[in-house]
Amino acid sequence: MGYDPLIKALKDHRKSTIVMEWENGLKVSGKLDTIFETDNGYEDDDVNFKEYDSAIFRVDNILSEPHDVDNVIYKWLANHKGDLIEVSLYNDCPSILKLTNGVTIWKYL
Repeated sequence: MGYDPLIKALKDHRKSTIVMEWENGLKVSGKLDTIFETDNGYEDDDVNFKEYDSAIFRVDNILSEPHDVDNVIYKWLANHKGDLIEVSLYNDCPSILKLTNGVTIWKYL
């Protein structure tokens, strides 16, 4: 089985700088670091168990702050706890990915 559309877009443009935006106004730029398969922490025999693809994204710049500065991703980056964030369709999904020239490469429907 292939990657979900978000992870596929990141993988297909792994050599490019990507601008990632969330509905809350947070906008960052950076590059794909790693892709991996993970799960939601439930036991695999639990009806709520879900496996999904996730990516580690290396943030180079915060381009705009979120409307709510209590946002977990923003707080992590702003407090200099690291420049790597986890991105997936399952948790804190961005709303759009663009190349630095403005071309949209993925959009959450």
